[in-house]
Amino acid sequence: MGKIKGLECRPAEILKDLIALLVDAEGAQKLVLANPGLSLNQLGKTENRCRTHLVRLLRLSWLSPRIVETIVTGAQPDRINRHALLLNAISRDWAEQERQFGHCA
Repeated sequence: MGKIKGLECRPAEILKDLIALLVDAEGAQKLVLANPGLSLNQLGKTENRCRTHLVRLLRLSWLSPRIVETIVTGAQPDRINRHALLLNAISRDWAEQERQFGHCA
């Protein structure tokens, strides 16, 4: 593992998994914005996707750009992982997100 900005880089498979999660989140946001007349439940049925998972992805689509940058560079703290991003309640406030996930201000 290498170093980026003084932080240890993550193994490539973790990085790929997190980036794929961010891409899925962006896709969920685009899906919702393209279908303003449909509820998340209706979208889930139409797209054959779990409504709960769509909600979780939608939350991630508004993740702090600083957190996204640390994920893309592989420099995210250990507490930023797929499980934490999908299952934790995430604030809409970027500064609060950064505190929640241990991102240095």
